[in-house]
Amino acid sequence: MRILQLVSSLSGGAGTATRNLNFSLNEMGISSEILARSQKNEQIKSNENTINLNFFETFQSRFVTVSQEKLIQKTGDLVTPVSLSFLSKAKLNLNNFDIFHIHSFFNLLSINDLHLLKATAKPIFFTLHDQRLFTGGCHCSRDCEKFLNKCKRCPQINTPFKKLANKNQFKLEELFNNFQNAHVISPSKWLADLANSSQVLRGKEINHINNSIAITRALPSREKSRAVFGLTKNDMVLGFVSPDLNNSYKGFNILVSALSHISHNHKNKKLILIIIGKGKVPAFDENISIMHLESVPNNEIFSIFSAMDLLVVPSTQDNSPNVVLESLMVGTPVIGSQVGGITELLSQFNLPSFQPNDYVELSEIIMNFKLQYDRKKISVKASDLFGFENTTVKIAELYSKAI
Repeated sequence: MRILQLVSSLSGGAGTATRNLNFSLNEMGISSEILARSQKNEQIKSNENTINLNFFETFQSRFVTVSQEKLIQKTGDLVTPVSLSFLSKAKLNLNNFDIFHIHSFFNLLSINDLHLLKATAKPIFFTLHDQRLFTGGCHCSRDCEKFLNKCKRCPQINTPFKKLANKNQFKLEELFNNFQNAHVISPSKWLADLANSSQVLRGKEINHINNSIAITRALPSREKSRAVFGLTKNDMVLGFVSPDLNNSYKGFNILVSALSHISHNHKNKKLILIIIGKGKVPAFDENISIMHLESVPNNEIFSIFSAMDLLVVPSTQDNSPNVVLESLMVGTPVIGSQVGGITELLSQFNLPSFQPNDYVELSEIIMNFKLQYDRKKISVKASDLFGFENTTVKIAELYSKAI
């Protein structure tokens, strides 16, 4: 069987998860390829295909993105009720594939494209990396429950455009009506439960399968990883990762407040913070040392996680962040906020969590965190949960049953 993985971008959470799945499937001898929009400076791997846009199409895509951000969105949270189609520009014969697996579709596929794929009667899989597939446009509903019933009067959309959410969710509801060849996967039970209660996916079978993490090369020892950064074994090293430090979901400002609180109340406590992501980093007190890396190649991220004592994930909303899985795979403990799928991940490792936005509680956990965790035990358990032998295999079984 041949599978085509469709994803808007090769970067970000959905892109990383798609690449890991694609790699794992091919390692298992299953033919799988990716189709995504091209990105600047993106290193394309084998079995990855990109759609190159001309100047006008790039302008179109950017215009739709910025218009929704500046005019339609009421808050800083992502809302995308309008999506352009560039599927026709794909230099692939879609008839050559037996299964389509969609991970994200903004400015790659339109609702009409989804109907066309549905009409092929071939199995179509959707992996939920956020809530976008069953809402009127938001990727994260926070406390809003309007997606349960028609997305009327969306609180994340400005007044002149509120009907867009209702219309868009209705179109998705129409799509999934009698969509016999649709199959849905969720990396977290939390998101699966939300999807199953929604107007769009209510009553659909949703398979809970963890994202797959692929480590493609042997890792250096923790000591060697630290030596690369000039770190000693006695340094207390924290980590934070988000491609965009300004992403309102990721909670970088909460970690900043927690570290400021520590600096104010424990002036002799010295910490080192490794930050990975693009964006402005504020000034910290002198007892907090900063190492800022705007981006890291995928094959080096595990070495950096290995050098950390602790990864901090203070998200205000999240599904099943790849960084949590990646950190645990190398045995580095994680503390995170009690939101979304983060809670269920950390509870499996008996790792501490804190109330979202509570920087004081976060600072106390950091101060009192015991570093005597058995990193080898964490790594072995994470491999059992997130290694492709126990994740991709389950997806491959669903593929086989669907054909």
